[in-house]
Amino acid sequence: MFGRTTQRRQQWDLETPLFCWEKGAPWTIRDSFQGACIMGATGSGKSSGSLSLLAATCS
Repeated sequence: MFGRTTQRRQQWDLETPLFCWEKGAPWTIRDSFQGACIMGATGSGKSSGSLSLLAATCS
């Protein structure tokens, strides 16, 4: 029940693009781990705006 599992984790290529910026430069898995800074005033759509781009790209 609480024993160790011997399953191997799937390897992900960190250079896999998540989406491309307007000028065609990809934003990769590696970039997402390094961080992103989204700034704006209260109620300006920081969460919904940035996540809608990812949701639209990944669906």
